[in-house]
Amino acid sequence: MPVNRERVVFGVVLALAAYASNFRSLIFWELHPGFGDFPDQAAIELAYWLLAALLVLWLLLKEGNLRNYRQNWRRQPWPIAFLLICSLSLFWSSDHAVSFHRASILIASTWVAAYIGMRCDVEEFLHYLSWFGALVVLAAAYMALTDPLFGIDRAYGPAVWRGIFWNKNHLGSVGALFSAVLLLRLINIRFTAGRGTRAWVILAYAGSLAVVYKSHSAAGYLLVLILHVTVFLSLLWIAFAERMQRWHYILAAMAAIVVIAVALADLNAILGAFNRDITMTGRTKLWAYLLEEVVSRRPLLGYGFGSLWGDSNFRVLANEKLGFYPVIGDNGFMDILLGVGAVGLAAFMLVYFAALKGAIRCLVREKNVAGCLPLLIMSFALFSNISFSLLVEIEVMVWGLIVAVLFTATKRAEPFCSADGGLSIPVRRREALDQR
Repeated sequence: MPVNRERVVFGVVLALAAYASNFRSLIFWELHPGFGDFPDQAAIELAYWLLAALLVLWLLLKEGNLRNYRQNWRRQPWPIAFLLICSLSLFWSSDHAVSFHRASILIASTWVAAYIGMRCDVEEFLHYLSWFGALVVLAAAYMALTDPLFGIDRAYGPAVWRGIFWNKNHLGSVGALFSAVLLLRLINIRFTAGRGTRAWVILAYAGSLAVVYKSHSAAGYLLVLILHVTVFLSLLWIAFAERMQRWHYILAAMAAIVVIAVALADLNAILGAFNRDITMTGRTKLWAYLLEEVVSRRPLLGYGFGSLWGDSNFRVLANEKLGFYPVIGDNGFMDILLGVGAVGLAAFMLVYFAALKGAIRCLVREKNVAGCLPLLIMSFALFSNISFSLLVEIEVMVWGLIVAVLFTATKRAEPFCSADGGLSIPVRRREALDQR
């Protein structure tokens, strides 16, 4: 049987994107790399993304889909605006080399994520993401159990897992995402896949919950709850969508407002259930310092994309002010504000809401289990970045998922075609995916 080169190359692109999007957040690499003798860590990270971007260009040319790709980009002005702001921040950055490095990675990762989003429909998107989640869970557990020197976050205790990531909260947050993704995958294949496929998905799902538990991350625990509720409500809507009337939606909105109000009124008690308080273990003090003494000096354009936390002098100064040593802003939106100011944050929020709108439309259009995935990702992107930074500061996985959702949910052009004229998107492979 002849090898489909395009499919093999696309698999390589997925593997490169999965690894490179988490590059600096892995324990094997520095969180804030310096720029020394070539090739240094920054150059290696950029090389991964450039290779993935070049492979995507080869696929577009080989399949004859470059025009299709360009047409889809013309419908997406907000990602282009955000990329331009981040790139132009090089001119006012406090560290030009860091901003150039981070902006280059952002552009390359966006190019790759947009292609993945356009090539895959939600069924294939769910399939690949569940496999990635299972591998991450397996790697995290293996590292924690076999190499405690790296896999255990000893800053928090001798039994706190961080797995392959730099911090327990990173592991807890990512584990929570993959638990919900694997749950969706399990529900999606419950009647179509063989016993072997169902077995590994069940094991991976249980493993993801175990990894979150062993991370001792309150953020991870809350995300598991929020994302599972998102899955439940999405499936509930699918089940009753045909019978829903306007007054049902009004009643649901009122109930949501009441629940949020009650939660905010008694937030301390809710956080107390996870051994946390209203200060969120010092995060509110950090945010107040950043807003009052840092953001206030450059509120519109910031200090340059990705440049501030890479400055060890800034971290030392923050330590003197706060009494602890921060390495990120512990809020994804705060870190964007620091880098590219209110203008950049506004551009990012326009990207987010465009993707959220597309995710909701995808759920309404598909009305199936896989159609819940974009909304699940957008929920994770929002809630995971309230008490941690998972947007563009130390990794680009979440940003890549947002871009992929935007292009998957909103694409309108003709299906991608392979070099032999056949469909390369999963129109012809959906049944085969369910059997894997």
